[in-house]
Amino acid sequence: MNTTDADTLAAALTAVTDQHGRTLVDLSAERPVLVLCVRHTGCTFCREALADLSAARNALAEDGIGIAIVHMSPEAVAATLCNKYGLGDVSRFADPERRVYAALALPMGGPRELLSPRVWMRGYSAAIAAGHGFGTIIGSVRQLAGAAVIFRGAVVAVQRTAMACDRLDLRQLANSAGERCGREVPERADV
Repeated sequence: MNTTDADTLAAALTAVTDQHGRTLVDLSAERPVLVLCVRHTGCTFCREALADLSAARNALAEDGIGIAIVHMSPEAVAATLCNKYGLGDVSRFADPERRVYAALALPMGGPRELLSPRVWMRGYSAAIAAGHGFGTIIGSVRQLAGAAVIFRGAVVAVQRTAMACDRLDLRQLANSAGERCGREVPERADV
C-alpha cells in the first residue's frame, strides 16, 4: 500500500463514527473487527448478508473478533434494519459519502453486475424464498458490497463482491485475518 492509499484509509477509518461516537480505528484498537459494508439498506442481498453476519456473530465473538456495519442510510433506518436481524447493538457507521467503501476499493457496479439474469435469479431466491424482501434504496444503487477485518487501524483482510448478488464468506474472511492478526482462529463447521 502506498502512502496515498494509507492516508486515504486512515482518513476514512476516522471520518465516520458509530452511534456511540467511536471510529473504526477506536473499535479495532484492542481486537480485530469484521466490518460489513452493505450496498444500500433496501438491497435484498445486503439483508441476506446481515442474516449471515447474525448467524456468525457468536462464533466470531468466541474467536475474539468484533463486528461493525457500514451503510449509506440515516442512522434510524439502519437501526431498524439491524434490529430486524438481531444486530441492533452492533456498531453502525453511516457513510453516505462512501469514504470507507472507496478506501477498501469496493467496486461500483454497472448493468451486468446489477441487472444480469444471475442477479435476478439470486434476487428471487434471497427476497422471496429466503424472505429478506426489498426496501427503499437509500444511497448509491451502483455501490457493491464487501467486508474487511480491521485490526489496530489497518486492514488485514478484505473481500469484495464482483456482482450485486455475490455472497460474502464471512467465516473464511475471519479465518484468513486471524493469522495476520497474530491470532489462531479455529476452523468451525458451524458457521
